[in-house]
Amino acid sequence: MAENNKDALFVIAIGGTGMRCLESFVHLCAIGMLDGREVNILTLDTDSMNGNKSRVQSLINTYNAIKRDASGAEGLPQSKTFFSAKLNFYEFTTNYEGTGRNTYKSLSEQATGISEVDKRENQDLSDLFLDHDTVQQFSLLEGYRAQTHLGSLLMYHGIVEAALVCKRDINHASPQQVALSKYLDALKEANAAGAGRVFVFGSVFGGTGASSIPIIPKALQEAVRVKSVNGTETLDFAQRIKCGATLLTQYFTFAQVNADSLAAQRVIANSDNFAINSQAALQFYSDDETVNNTYKRLYHVGWPFERVFFGSDNKTEVGGGDQRNDCHVVELMSACAALEFFTEPKESLENKEAVYLFKSVEEHHPGDSAGVAHTHYKFTEDFFLGGMGDVFRRRLGAMTSLALLVLAHQQAACKKIENSSPSELIGVTLFTRSKEGKPIFTDSDLHYSDLNNDLNALEKVDDYLRMFAYHYEGTKLVRGWLFQIYESLKLVNGDFFIHPQCFTTEYLDMNRPVVDMGEVFTNVEHNFYQGRTMFGNKRDTPSHQKSFEIFERNCKNMSSKPTVEQSARSNMEKLIAHVYNALMMSQN
Repeated sequence: MAENNKDALFVIAIGGTGMRCLESFVHLCAIGMLDGREVNILTLDTDSMNGNKSRVQSLINTYNAIKRDASGAEGLPQSKTFFSAKLNFYEFTTNYEGTGRNTYKSLSEQATGISEVDKRENQDLSDLFLDHDTVQQFSLLEGYRAQTHLGSLLMYHGIVEAALVCKRDINHASPQQVALSKYLDALKEANAAGAGRVFVFGSVFGGTGASSIPIIPKALQEAVRVKSVNGTETLDFAQRIKCGATLLTQYFTFAQVNADSLAAQRVIANSDNFAINSQAALQFYSDDETVNNTYKRLYHVGWPFERVFFGSDNKTEVGGGDQRNDCHVVELMSACAALEFFTEPKESLENKEAVYLFKSVEEHHPGDSAGVAHTHYKFTEDFFLGGMGDVFRRRLGAMTSLALLVLAHQQAACKKIENSSPSELIGVTLFTRSKEGKPIFTDSDLHYSDLNNDLNALEKVDDYLRMFAYHYEGTKLVRGWLFQIYESLKLVNGDFFIHPQCFTTEYLDMNRPVVDMGEVFTNVEHNFYQGRTMFGNKRDTPSHQKSFEIFERNCKNMSSKPTVEQSARSNMEKLIAHVYNALMMSQN
């Protein structure tokens, strides 16, 4: 994949939907879609306990633990391997804790030294725009709950306030405020070099994301200004830093709000209003001068099918740890939009006003055995990433093959027992020492066996693959990211380029797995070569053992060793690069 630019890259994920888009983006980085790049990631939320935020943070921490070297540093960018991008992670949560900050009403009365007349005037002004008994009174700890007019105001001032606190005395700033300050410093450095790109993930129909997307550029500019020594530095989003974002419209629904919940929470987002919220937001973005002058690309991502249901039938989660919804293909589409924005040639981003982009999925009508046509939708590799589609297919397929090998064949779908003996090693230890003591890699100069002295590092790769594909909690199958993406496609008869057999739940017989690591593509011409019949046709029944033999043979092939171009430094990076090369060699 050709390098189009060397701009510093920044991602901002806002709210629950933004976190799930970020999750897909991290998986794109893990399969190797941002070769040689460093990405600064900021999660931005009002809800410190948001379950989707916790999940993507765990994913990023696992990613970085895999890349971490002996000194504790979190690795460097690499090329043409898994986990090739370097991810720098920052977290900022607005501070609404305490009785003086947990509602808009209490926040607006924080000012001291003003007369009672001024306070009444301020209250009258607030009442003009914000309902006094509901919007001004609900707890801000779990998001803005589709109250974008309130959320935009508070998020803007929350970011600026954090910058001011850090300028006054960073030693008394919270860890989140310090993290935001460091992110601002990285942005300022990119601005000075005239080489930065910022991409924002969030929905336009909900609360925190919808509140923040329009004001993020201005909030960042003001935060850099107030943080600067003389108060004159800022960010140039017209020329020096280019901004892009997804305009992600409604694609899910949840339980109807009941009277008891509404009485307790005062304000709860109603998914019945998401469609009209989306329409209003899109009209605003189209007309707003600030949005059009600060964003170069706005990717309109929608879901014209039946909306997926989140949550339980009788409860609406307003936030917290229970807001831990499954991933959806529209979030992968949003992540692909970010990847496209980051790899666009510099000269294509010189437009003065925002460019709106969208595309359509191809519809086809295959007939069943009785000749009855059914509507299907082709979610091909080219649909997701156009000119980078073939690279995307190959690398996602390679990671899928590795997951099936490690989780099913090598029995790592269940976490290993703590303090287990070497004879009970599972998962990625297959590459360093198998249960029979016969490692796949036998070259003594590779030193992969040294990794057996750091089983925690090997376990991190297993952990990542569990998040990527699936794992077991006891006998319960828990679907990971790729399985969740597939489930969202299956609901609308979406044809995926990863074969449906990869998503079977019948993994109970681990010694004879029903999935084949070499048969991951719907287009069989791309799968591992497994011989042909005497008539030249591919065998109808694939052999699990044959696929593994092909992969093992390629592992031992001298040409699959890590190359200088891959920039593998540690033994872990070398092992991962070696496995990546063998998997790519095994594909047709």
